Amino acid sequence: MYASLPHPSNPLFQNAQNADTPSIVRGHSLLLWLCLVALPFVCGFGSPRLVDDSYQPKYRISTVQLQQLGESQQLAEISANAALVYDVDSDQILFSRNADLALPPASLTKLMTALLVLEKDDLQASVTILEEDLIGNTNMGLEAGEVLSVEQLLFGMLINSANDAAMALARHEAGSVELFVAQMNQRAAELALPASHFVNPHGLDAETHLSSARDLLLLTRTLWRFPLFQQIVSTKQTTIAGHALLNTNELLGGALAINGVKTGTTDNAGECLITGWMSKGHQRFVVVLGSRDRYTDTRQSIYTAEQLFPWRELNPWQMSLLNRTAQEAGMRYLHPQSASVPMLLTPLNQNTLIGQRTFFPEAMESGAVGEIVWMLAGKQVGANQLFSFAN
Repeated sequence: MYASLPHPSNPLFQNAQNADTPSIVRGHSLLLWLCLVALPFVCGFGSPRLVDDSYQPKYRISTVQLQQLGESQQLAEISANAALVYDVDSDQILFSRNADLALPPASLTKLMTALLVLEKDDLQASVTILEEDLIGNTNMGLEAGEVLSVEQLLFGMLINSANDAAMALARHEAGSVELFVAQMNQRAAELALPASHFVNPHGLDAETHLSSARDLLLLTRTLWRFPLFQQIVSTKQTTIAGHALLNTNELLGGALAINGVKTGTTDNAGECLITGWMSKGHQRFVVVLGSRDRYTDTRQSIYTAEQLFPWRELNPWQMSLLNRTAQEAGMRYLHPQSASVPMLLTPLNQNTLIGQRTFFPEAMESGAVGEIVWMLAGKQVGANQLFSFAN
Protein backbone atom coordinates (compact mmCIF):
# COMPACT_ATOMS: atom_id res chain seq x y z
CA MET A 1 0.00 0.00 0.00
CA TYR A 2 0.95 3.64 -0.35
CA ALA A 3 0.64 6.32 2.23
CA SER A 4 -2.57 8.22 1.47
CA LEU A 5 -2.67 11.96 0.99
CA PRO A 6 -3.44 14.08 4.05
CA HIS A 7 -7.12 14.01 5.00
CA PRO A 8 -8.93 17.38 5.29
CA SER A 9 -8.51 16.97 9.05
CA ASN A 10 -4.74 17.13 8.53
CA PRO A 11 -3.21 20.34 10.01
CA LEU A 12 -1.83 21.34 6.63
CA PHE A 13 -5.33 21.34 5.21
CA GLN A 14 -6.72 23.03 8.28
CA ASN A 15 -4.09 25.74 8.14
CA ALA A 16 -4.86 26.35 4.51
CA GLN A 17 -8.59 26.51 5.22
CA ASN A 18 -8.42 28.52 8.45
CA ALA A 19 -6.09 31.06 6.96
CA ASP A 20 -8.53 31.74 4.17
CA THR A 21 -11.88 31.22 5.88
CA PRO A 22 -12.72 34.95 5.94
CA SER A 23 -11.59 35.26 2.32
CA ILE A 24 -13.82 32.33 1.33
CA VAL A 25 -16.85 34.02 2.94
CA ARG A 26 -15.91 37.31 1.32
CA GLY A 27 -15.35 35.46 -1.95
CA HIS A 28 -18.84 33.98 -1.96
CA SER A 29 -20.40 37.33 -1.10
CA LEU A 30 -18.36 39.01 -3.79
CA LEU A 31 -19.41 36.40 -6.34
CA LEU A 32 -23.11 36.98 -5.52
CA TRP A 33 -22.60 40.74 -5.79
CA LEU A 34 -20.82 40.33 -9.13
CA CYS A 35 -23.64 38.19 -10.49
CA LEU A 36 -26.21 40.86 -9.61
CA VAL A 37 -24.11 43.68 -10.97
CA ALA A 38 -23.30 41.77 -14.15
CA LEU A 39 -26.91 41.14 -15.19
CA PRO A 40 -27.34 44.38 -17.14
CA PHE A 41 -23.96 43.86 -18.77
CA VAL A 42 -24.97 40.41 -19.98
CA CYS A 43 -27.87 42.01 -21.79
CA GLY A 44 -25.77 43.55 -24.49
CA PHE A 45 -22.88 45.67 -23.29
CA GLY A 46 -19.68 45.33 -21.33
CA SER A 47 -17.37 42.31 -21.01
CA PRO A 48 -18.25 40.37 -17.84
CA ARG A 49 -15.69 37.89 -16.49
CA LEU A 50 -17.10 35.50 -13.92
CA VAL A 51 -16.07 32.27 -12.20
CA ASP A 52 -18.60 29.49 -12.63
CA ASP A 53 -20.00 28.63 -9.21
CA SER A 54 -20.14 24.90 -9.91
CA TYR A 55 -16.34 24.89 -10.00
CA GLN A 56 -15.68 26.95 -6.90
CA PRO A 57 -12.79 25.37 -4.95
CA LYS A 58 -13.65 23.57 -1.75
CA TYR A 59 -10.27 24.52 -0.28
CA ARG A 60 -8.23 27.63 -0.93
CA ILE A 61 -4.75 26.16 -1.36
CA SER A 62 -1.80 27.96 -2.88
CA THR A 63 0.45 26.55 -5.60
CA VAL A 64 3.23 26.13 -3.03
CA GLN A 65 0.95 24.19 -0.70
CA LEU A 66 -0.14 21.99 -3.59
CA GLN A 67 3.49 21.21 -4.34
CA GLN A 68 4.19 20.42 -0.68
CA LEU A 69 1.21 18.08 -0.52
CA GLY A 70 2.25 16.40 -3.74
CA GLU A 71 5.75 15.83 -2.44
CA SER A 72 4.32 14.31 0.74
CA GLN A 73 2.89 11.47 -1.38
CA GLN A 74 5.54 8.85 -0.67
CA LEU A 75 5.78 5.22 -1.69
CA ALA A 76 5.21 2.91 1.24
CA GLU A 77 5.13 -0.82 1.85
CA ILE A 78 6.67 -1.86 -1.44
CA SER A 79 9.90 -3.78 -1.42
CA ALA A 80 11.77 -1.85 -4.15
CA ASN A 81 14.79 0.20 -3.12
CA ALA A 82 13.92 2.74 -5.82
CA ALA A 83 10.76 3.32 -7.81
CA LEU A 84 8.85 5.92 -9.76
CA VAL A 85 5.68 6.32 -11.80
CA TYR A 86 5.68 8.67 -14.81
CA ASP A 87 2.90 10.01 -17.03
CA VAL A 88 4.09 10.78 -20.58
CA ASP A 89 1.45 13.21 -21.81
CA SER A 90 1.63 15.44 -18.74
CA ASP A 91 5.42 14.92 -18.47
CA GLN A 92 5.08 14.38 -14.73
CA ILE A 93 6.63 11.96 -12.27
CA LEU A 94 3.53 11.17 -10.23
CA PHE A 95 5.44 9.77 -7.25
CA SER A 96 8.84 8.30 -6.58
CA ARG A 97 11.27 6.79 -4.10
CA ASN A 98 15.06 7.24 -4.38
CA ALA A 99 14.68 8.12 -8.06
CA ASP A 100 18.29 9.31 -8.34
CA LEU A 101 19.95 6.56 -6.29
CA ALA A 102 22.62 4.72 -8.30
CA LEU A 103 21.86 0.99 -8.21
CA PRO A 104 22.78 -2.10 -10.26
CA PRO A 105 20.35 -2.16 -13.23
CA ALA A 106 20.78 -5.83 -14.21
CA SER A 107 19.39 -6.51 -17.70
CA LEU A 108 17.78 -3.08 -17.90
CA THR A 109 21.27 -2.31 -19.20
CA LYS A 110 20.13 -3.82 -22.49
CA LEU A 111 17.98 -0.74 -23.06
CA MET A 112 21.12 1.30 -23.69
CA THR A 113 22.46 -1.47 -25.93
CA ALA A 114 19.20 -1.37 -27.89
CA LEU A 115 19.29 2.42 -28.18
CA LEU A 116 22.74 2.44 -29.78
CA VAL A 117 21.69 -0.30 -32.21
CA LEU A 118 18.43 1.46 -33.18
CA GLU A 119 20.14 4.82 -33.59
CA LYS A 120 22.71 3.29 -35.95
CA ASP A 121 19.79 1.90 -37.98
CA ASP A 122 21.59 -0.99 -39.71
CA LEU A 123 18.93 -3.53 -38.83
CA GLN A 124 19.27 -5.88 -41.78
CA ALA A 125 23.04 -6.32 -41.46
CA SER A 126 24.17 -9.92 -40.89
CA VAL A 127 25.93 -10.96 -37.69
CA THR A 128 27.88 -14.21 -37.38
CA ILE A 129 27.77 -15.58 -33.84
CA LEU A 130 31.16 -16.29 -32.23
CA GLU A 131 32.02 -18.53 -29.29
CA GLU A 132 32.93 -15.45 -27.22
CA ASP A 133 29.31 -14.20 -27.50
CA LEU A 134 27.92 -17.22 -25.64
CA ILE A 135 27.93 -16.04 -22.03
CA GLY A 136 25.44 -15.94 -19.16
CA ASN A 137 22.59 -18.21 -18.18
CA THR A 138 19.92 -16.12 -19.91
CA ASN A 139 20.15 -16.45 -23.67
CA MET A 140 18.23 -17.26 -26.85
CA GLY A 141 20.12 -20.49 -27.54
CA LEU A 142 22.53 -19.17 -30.13
CA GLU A 143 25.38 -21.32 -31.40
CA ALA A 144 28.75 -20.30 -32.82
CA GLY A 145 28.58 -20.00 -36.58
CA GLU A 146 24.91 -19.01 -36.78
CA VAL A 147 24.08 -15.96 -38.87
CA LEU A 148 21.25 -13.65 -37.80
CA SER A 149 20.27 -10.09 -38.67
CA VAL A 150 20.69 -7.21 -36.23
CA GLU A 151 16.91 -6.96 -35.99
CA GLN A 152 16.55 -10.64 -35.11
CA LEU A 153 19.14 -10.26 -32.35
CA LEU A 154 17.24 -7.24 -31.01
CA PHE A 155 14.15 -9.42 -30.64
CA GLY A 156 16.15 -12.04 -28.74
CA MET A 157 17.85 -9.49 -26.51
CA LEU A 158 14.69 -7.61 -25.53
CA ILE A 159 12.18 -10.48 -25.37
CA ASN A 160 14.32 -13.26 -23.88
CA SER A 161 16.74 -10.82 -22.22
CA ALA A 162 19.42 -12.79 -24.06
CA ASN A 163 23.01 -12.10 -23.02
CA ASP A 164 24.39 -13.89 -26.09
CA ALA A 165 22.41 -11.56 -28.38
CA ALA A 166 23.64 -8.50 -26.44
CA MET A 167 27.26 -9.59 -26.78
CA ALA A 168 26.89 -10.28 -30.52
CA LEU A 169 25.25 -6.91 -31.11
CA ALA A 170 27.89 -5.02 -29.15
CA ARG A 171 30.74 -6.68 -30.99
CA HIS A 172 29.09 -6.16 -34.37
CA GLU A 173 28.17 -2.50 -33.83
CA ALA A 174 31.52 -1.25 -32.49
CA GLY A 175 34.07 -3.86 -33.54
CA SER A 176 34.62 -4.98 -29.96
CA VAL A 177 32.65 -5.15 -26.75
CA GLU A 178 35.07 -2.74 -25.06
CA LEU A 179 34.55 -0.07 -27.71
CA PHE A 180 30.79 -0.56 -27.55
CA VAL A 181 30.79 -0.05 -23.75
CA ALA A 182 32.70 3.20 -24.28
CA GLN A 183 29.95 4.29 -26.68
CA MET A 184 27.32 3.37 -24.09
CA ASN A 185 28.91 5.68 -21.54
CA GLN A 186 29.34 8.44 -24.10
CA ARG A 187 25.64 8.23 -25.01
CA ALA A 188 24.73 8.26 -21.32
CA ALA A 189 26.65 11.52 -20.94
CA GLU A 190 24.91 12.99 -24.01
CA LEU A 191 21.52 12.08 -22.58
CA ALA A 192 22.49 13.57 -19.19
CA LEU A 193 22.16 10.35 -17.19
CA PRO A 194 24.27 11.31 -14.16
CA ALA A 195 23.87 8.08 -12.18
CA SER A 196 24.64 5.75 -15.10
CA HIS A 197 27.93 4.02 -15.77
CA PHE A 198 28.16 0.85 -17.85
CA VAL A 199 30.81 -1.88 -17.77
CA ASN A 200 29.15 -4.36 -20.15
CA PRO A 201 26.29 -4.47 -22.68
CA HIS A 202 24.14 -7.07 -20.90
CA GLY A 203 23.92 -6.10 -17.22
CA LEU A 204 25.61 -8.97 -15.38
CA ASP A 205 26.89 -7.74 -12.03
CA ALA A 206 30.10 -5.74 -12.17
CA GLU A 207 31.60 -3.12 -9.88
CA THR A 208 30.61 0.43 -10.88
CA HIS A 209 27.97 -0.88 -13.31
CA LEU A 210 25.11 1.37 -12.15
CA SER A 211 22.08 3.41 -13.11
CA SER A 212 19.05 5.02 -11.44
CA ALA A 213 15.27 4.91 -11.81
CA ARG A 214 15.22 8.42 -13.27
CA ASP A 215 18.03 7.65 -15.75
CA LEU A 216 16.31 4.46 -16.88
CA LEU A 217 13.03 6.32 -17.31
CA LEU A 218 14.73 8.86 -19.58
CA LEU A 219 16.33 6.02 -21.52
CA THR A 220 12.95 4.34 -21.94
CA ARG A 221 11.34 7.57 -23.11
CA THR A 222 14.09 7.96 -25.71
CA LEU A 223 13.59 4.40 -26.95
CA TRP A 224 9.80 4.83 -27.08
CA ARG A 225 10.26 7.01 -30.18
CA PHE A 226 11.15 3.88 -32.16
CA PRO A 227 8.08 1.90 -33.34
CA LEU A 228 10.21 -1.25 -33.65
CA PHE A 229 11.18 -1.00 -29.98
CA GLN A 230 7.53 -0.68 -28.96
CA GLN A 231 6.67 -3.68 -31.11
CA ILE A 232 9.42 -5.86 -29.63
CA VAL A 233 8.87 -5.10 -25.95
CA SER A 234 5.10 -5.66 -26.27
CA THR A 235 5.58 -9.11 -27.86
CA LYS A 236 4.73 -11.90 -25.43
CA GLN A 237 6.18 -14.74 -27.48
CA THR A 238 7.44 -15.43 -30.99
CA THR A 239 9.96 -17.51 -32.93
CA ILE A 240 13.01 -15.84 -34.50
CA ALA A 241 15.44 -17.72 -36.77
CA GLY A 242 14.23 -21.00 -35.31
CA HIS A 243 14.60 -19.84 -31.70
CA ALA A 244 11.46 -19.79 -29.54
CA LEU A 245 11.29 -16.55 -27.53
CA LEU A 246 9.13 -16.01 -24.44
CA ASN A 247 9.03 -12.56 -22.88
CA THR A 248 10.44 -12.44 -19.35
CA ASN A 249 7.84 -9.79 -18.41
CA GLU A 250 5.04 -11.80 -16.81
CA LEU A 251 2.66 -8.82 -16.79
CA LEU A 252 2.29 -8.77 -20.57
CA GLY A 253 -1.04 -10.02 -21.83
CA GLY A 254 -2.86 -9.39 -18.55
CA ALA A 255 -5.76 -7.12 -17.66
CA LEU A 256 -3.66 -4.00 -16.97
CA ALA A 257 -3.10 -2.92 -20.60
CA ILE A 258 0.65 -3.54 -20.24
CA ASN A 259 2.63 -2.73 -23.41
CA GLY A 260 6.25 -3.30 -22.28
CA VAL A 261 9.03 -2.83 -21.30
CA LYS A 262 11.91 -4.89 -19.75
CA THR A 263 12.91 -7.10 -16.82
CA GLY A 264 16.25 -7.50 -15.07
CA THR A 265 17.51 -9.79 -12.30
CA THR A 266 20.93 -10.40 -10.73
CA ASP A 267 22.18 -11.19 -7.23
CA ASN A 268 23.34 -7.61 -6.63
CA ALA A 269 20.47 -5.86 -8.41
CA GLY A 270 17.59 -7.93 -7.08
CA GLU A 271 14.45 -7.86 -9.18
CA CYS A 272 14.13 -4.94 -11.58
CA LEU A 273 11.33 -4.04 -13.97
CA ILE A 274 10.25 -1.19 -16.21
CA THR A 275 6.60 -1.46 -17.18
CA GLY A 276 4.58 0.57 -19.67
CA TRP A 277 0.80 0.73 -19.66
CA MET A 278 -2.03 2.81 -21.11
CA SER A 279 -4.23 4.82 -18.76
CA LYS A 280 -7.36 5.93 -20.64
CA GLY A 281 -5.30 6.41 -23.77
CA HIS A 282 -2.32 8.00 -22.00
CA GLN A 283 1.05 6.24 -21.83
CA ARG A 284 2.62 5.70 -18.42
CA PHE A 285 5.73 3.96 -17.09
CA VAL A 286 6.65 2.33 -13.77
CA VAL A 287 10.29 1.72 -12.81
CA VAL A 288 11.18 -0.52 -9.86
CA LEU A 289 14.76 -1.35 -8.88
CA GLY A 290 16.08 -3.63 -6.13
CA SER A 291 12.70 -5.25 -5.55
CA ARG A 292 11.97 -8.50 -3.74
CA ASP A 293 8.69 -8.87 -5.69
CA ARG A 294 8.74 -6.67 -8.77
CA TYR A 295 5.34 -7.75 -10.09
CA THR A 296 3.52 -7.03 -6.84
CA ASP A 297 5.35 -3.70 -6.52
CA THR A 298 4.45 -2.80 -10.10
CA ARG A 299 0.79 -3.78 -9.76
CA GLN A 300 0.54 -1.73 -6.58
CA SER A 301 2.15 1.26 -8.30
CA ILE A 302 -0.24 1.06 -11.24
CA TYR A 303 -3.25 0.71 -8.95
CA THR A 304 -2.22 3.73 -6.89
CA ALA A 305 -1.56 5.85 -9.99
CA GLU A 306 -4.96 4.97 -11.41
CA GLN A 307 -6.70 5.79 -8.14
CA LEU A 308 -4.89 9.02 -7.29
CA PHE A 309 -3.90 10.39 -10.69
CA PRO A 310 -6.68 9.72 -13.23
CA TRP A 311 -7.12 11.45 -16.59
CA ARG A 312 -10.44 13.23 -16.96
CA GLU A 313 -12.17 15.11 -19.74
CA LEU A 314 -13.18 18.58 -18.53
CA ASN A 315 -16.67 19.10 -19.93
CA PRO A 316 -17.46 22.72 -20.84
CA TRP A 317 -21.17 21.86 -21.13
CA GLN A 318 -21.22 21.55 -17.34
CA MET A 319 -20.71 25.29 -17.02
CA SER A 320 -23.88 27.04 -15.91
CA LEU A 321 -23.38 30.82 -15.69
CA LEU A 322 -23.67 33.12 -18.69
CA ASN A 323 -24.47 30.41 -21.20
CA ARG A 324 -26.51 32.92 -23.17
CA THR A 325 -26.43 36.64 -23.83
CA ALA A 326 -28.83 39.12 -25.43
CA GLN A 327 -28.11 41.56 -28.23
CA GLU A 328 -30.36 43.94 -30.11
CA ALA A 329 -30.92 41.21 -32.72
CA GLY A 330 -32.30 38.91 -30.04
CA MET A 331 -31.11 36.20 -27.70
CA ARG A 332 -27.90 34.45 -28.70
CA TYR A 333 -26.47 31.28 -27.22
CA LEU A 334 -22.86 30.24 -26.64
CA HIS A 335 -21.30 26.86 -27.33
CA PRO A 336 -17.71 25.59 -27.07
CA GLN A 337 -15.48 24.90 -30.06
CA SER A 338 -14.57 21.42 -28.75
CA ALA A 339 -16.38 19.05 -26.45
CA SER A 340 -13.76 18.66 -23.75
CA VAL A 341 -10.26 19.38 -22.49
CA PRO A 342 -8.20 16.42 -21.17
CA MET A 343 -6.44 16.98 -17.87
CA LEU A 344 -4.46 14.87 -15.44
CA LEU A 345 -6.07 15.10 -12.02
CA THR A 346 -4.06 14.90 -8.82
CA PRO A 347 -5.61 14.10 -5.44
CA LEU A 348 -6.37 17.81 -4.86
CA ASN A 349 -7.39 18.90 -8.36
CA GLN A 350 -11.05 18.32 -7.68
CA ASN A 351 -10.91 20.88 -4.87
CA THR A 352 -8.77 23.50 -6.59
CA LEU A 353 -10.14 23.48 -10.14
CA ILE A 354 -11.96 26.59 -11.37
CA GLY A 355 -13.79 26.84 -14.68
CA GLN A 356 -13.77 30.45 -15.81
CA ARG A 357 -15.73 32.02 -18.66
CA THR A 358 -14.61 35.18 -20.40
CA PHE A 359 -16.89 36.94 -22.89
CA PHE A 360 -16.33 39.58 -25.54
CA PRO A 361 -19.82 40.64 -26.69
CA GLU A 362 -18.44 43.23 -29.08
CA ALA A 363 -16.85 40.42 -31.12
CA MET A 364 -20.06 38.48 -31.58
CA GLU A 365 -20.53 39.22 -35.26
CA SER A 366 -17.14 37.67 -36.06
CA GLY A 367 -18.19 34.35 -34.57
CA ALA A 368 -15.81 33.80 -31.66
CA VAL A 369 -17.10 35.55 -28.58
CA GLY A 370 -14.82 34.38 -25.81
CA GLU A 371 -13.55 31.28 -24.09
CA ILE A 372 -13.79 28.98 -21.12
CA VAL A 373 -10.47 29.07 -19.30
CA TRP A 374 -9.67 26.16 -17.00
CA MET A 375 -7.56 27.18 -14.02
CA LEU A 376 -5.66 25.15 -11.42
CA ALA A 377 -4.11 26.95 -8.44
CA GLY A 378 -3.89 30.13 -10.48
CA LYS A 379 -2.39 28.47 -13.56
CA GLN A 380 -4.21 27.99 -16.86
CA VAL A 381 -4.34 24.31 -17.78
CA GLY A 382 -6.71 24.41 -20.76
CA ALA A 383 -9.21 26.48 -22.70
CA ASN A 384 -12.26 26.10 -24.96
CA GLN A 385 -13.08 28.84 -27.46
CA LEU A 386 -16.72 29.91 -27.47
CA PHE A 387 -18.91 30.70 -30.48
CA SER A 388 -22.40 32.19 -30.62
CA PHE A 389 -25.49 31.32 -32.57
CA ALA A 390 -28.88 33.04 -32.74
CA ASN A 391 -32.03 31.79 -31.09
